[in-house]
Amino acid sequence: MHPPGTNGMVCHVLLIEGENGLVLIDTGFGSHDCDDPARRVGPTRRFIRPTFRHNETAARTELPARQKFAFKIEALPPARN
Repeated sequence: MHPPGTNGMVCHVLLIEGENGLVLIDTGFGSHDCDDPARRVGPTRRFIRPTFRHNETAARTELPARQKFAFKIEALPPARN
């Protein structure tokens, strides 16, 4: 995101490893937001100016330390928006 007067902003997510698998708590924009920003985000997008790139959504971001998880990422169900 690139609001006026800033050098940009970063959205973070929280990935929790529990007994039954990984839980992703995503606070950023998802693929549906990238598909239709006008309807999903509305006029606020003109101020916060996000990039709306599919490859920056949590569902498509590579986990840098994926080998450290006890669960296999590939075995998890697909992300839901």
